[in-house]
Amino acid sequence: MCKRDSPITAPVSTPAAAEVVLGIDVGTSHARVAVLIDGVPTLIPIPGTDDLGLPSVIAVDADGEPRIGTAALAEAARAPRNATTGLKRLLGLRARSPHLRWLGPQLPFPVATDLRGDAGVELGGRVVSPALFTTLLLRELHQAATAFLGRKVTRAVLCAPSHFTERQRATLREAAAQAGLDVPRVLTNSAAAALAYAHGRGMARKRVLVVDLGGGGLEVCVVQVTGDDLEVITTGGDPTLGGMDFDARIAELLVSDLSEQGHPRPEHLLDWGPLRAIAESTKQALSTRDSVDVTLPTGKGPTLDRERMEALTADLAQRVVAVTREVLESNALSPQGLDAVLLVGGQSRAPLVRRRLEESLGVPVRDDVDARSAVVRGAALLGHALLLAETGKPSASVSEVLTAPIGVAEHSGTFRRVLERNTRLPTSKTLVLPVTAPGPLGLAFFQGTATASVDNEWLGALHLTVERPGEVEVHLELSTDGTLTFSATLPGGKRQPVALAMEDLDDAAREALIARSPFLTGPEARPSGLLSGLKKLFGRR
Repeated sequence: MCKRDSPITAPVSTPAAAEVVLGIDVGTSHARVAVLIDGVPTLIPIPGTDDLGLPSVIAVDADGEPRIGTAALAEAARAPRNATTGLKRLLGLRARSPHLRWLGPQLPFPVATDLRGDAGVELGGRVVSPALFTTLLLRELHQAATAFLGRKVTRAVLCAPSHFTERQRATLREAAAQAGLDVPRVLTNSAAAALAYAHGRGMARKRVLVVDLGGGGLEVCVVQVTGDDLEVITTGGDPTLGGMDFDARIAELLVSDLSEQGHPRPEHLLDWGPLRAIAESTKQALSTRDSVDVTLPTGKGPTLDRERMEALTADLAQRVVAVTREVLESNALSPQGLDAVLLVGGQSRAPLVRRRLEESLGVPVRDDVDARSAVVRGAALLGHALLLAETGKPSASVSEVLTAPIGVAEHSGTFRRVLERNTRLPTSKTLVLPVTAPGPLGLAFFQGTATASVDNEWLGALHLTVERPGEVEVHLELSTDGTLTFSATLPGGKRQPVALAMEDLDDAAREALIARSPFLTGPEARPSGLLSGLKKLFGRR
């Protein structure tokens, strides 16, 4: 088993003039930062905490000011309705996002709409956006790293869940910029964990399955490792299944116990906060103990044993197995062809999840990986590799794939895929549109797996003015980490960069834009079993 991390008060030996690139993981339950020191990815301690992670909690104090981390926990103890966890699950999502249809009921707070039309939460009489929350977390991590290293640090590799759309990744980058950080790369969580595992092992063409079950979602990834070079083969997951959902089951049990004692159920979603916190600590204790005596806000609570907790969450553990099997089978991969299975993320420490995976796959799960810090360590390793590459030195590399299709709406509203899931990055694609008359041309772009465009995530509208008949070429380019850019070649003109208008549209405006689409629905765009199957890989149940 890997040893528990111990705080480090000062770097061992980092030359004063040497530049570093931080690795940062803004997790749903904790945010962490690491840096490579003497060839070892090292977690940076966070002032004011007794751990190497910053609690991903936000609160609004009596003066209406936002507080994060331990300060937010203190405010939550004073006024539960002024604080919440789990806000990362909404990062980059619009309040009208179809994703919220099934995620919304699972959140520990009611969803509000911020000034930009994005989903957020109302705390203490103000709407707090996930983007602001992420900026505050990153700023705190940035300051901790600067103090720890004793000099200014400006660059960081950030980690993101595989289910994040291009817009969600862009929002993460914007939050980092607001926190004073330049981001040379956004790395998928599971790929980062695989990089941390492979570091220094001298592996040759080995296939590794990574199951990352964090607080806010499940992602599954298969990578091929050669030395420190990683090539992602496929990804999938379920953004509606995470540690918070296990906590909710236990919290419901505790509320039932309170009801039997004559106490009323919590009136407001945010009133569940203290019970969810107790549920989480109980769950963590039962990962290493057989039973726990629970103390409730009203006094002594029930004694909860592991067997009962596992009965409460058995279906959730089975969903982890089902999604993992689907990702493998959809790519004709068998468990017997795997050289290692990694289980990371806070919820992965649950013995039930490990047992169910091992029973289903018939392959043991590695026990020499730190489930909590593997992702941030991998980000730190890639950050150092980017520095080496800039000087022409050999370095680690990670080749990723597109995790969800990107496409354009057809005239009928059907989603036409332009870039498919699992497309190797970087990549590009050109759409050719014959235009018979001059005038405006509008295209609506979405990302997702649904057949209907409006059931996918809205990316934005592309508006062009065509001055004469001919062929219009619209070029899409995806960078190494999935950053999407556009350019266009108009009849008789040169290729020029163009930008998506990302402002959200009301239903009428969006329908009008789609109705003007030059793409007509063909037989190949009709629903198929493959489309239905792919929905399951990203949580569409």
